[in-house]
Amino acid sequence: MKITKLTSYLMILTLTGCANHPVKTEPLVMKKVVYSSNAVISEAIRNECDLPNILSTFIKTAAESQYPHIMDDTASTDAQAEILSVEITHVEGAAGGAWTGLKSVAINATLTKQGRAIGDFKAARISNNVALLGVGSIGGTCGILRHCIKTLSGDVAKWLENPTPNAVLK
Repeated sequence: MKITKLTSYLMILTLTGCANHPVKTEPLVMKKVVYSSNAVISEAIRNECDLPNILSTFIKTAAESQYPHIMDDTASTDAQAEILSVEITHVEGAAGGAWTGLKSVAINATLTKQGRAIGDFKAARISNNVALLGVGSIGGTCGILRHCIKTLSGDVAKWLENPTPNAVLK
């Protein structure tokens, strides 16, 4: 009997569309993720890891259930759209993967709507190299940094649910 009630409940949710409605009604525009102009980041990381594009992709994926549309910054932006600007402010990561010390990524972001700031945050993630030693699928330094970025993108999506000013994401 319990299985039948649960199945019926899930069918009703699915048929009414309640299971997957976006939380927000306006779209999200993702400005191009950039490295901060004053960030000290090695040329090897800048050239080989493609962190801005990866971060943008991961944020879009992590936040897709909250917005009806997530789009890249374009000249013709919806006036009601929320606009997310993200910059990578720090990357630490010597070549050699998990054997050469901790890897970390720090970002800052601002969410605006109609030119008015809704909120902003700072966030950072540091790798746990002990857990990554011997894991061949991580893919060296860039792979470890991608892991940090994927975790950061989940932090960003959570913050987008209730954006606040001067937040520090952990």
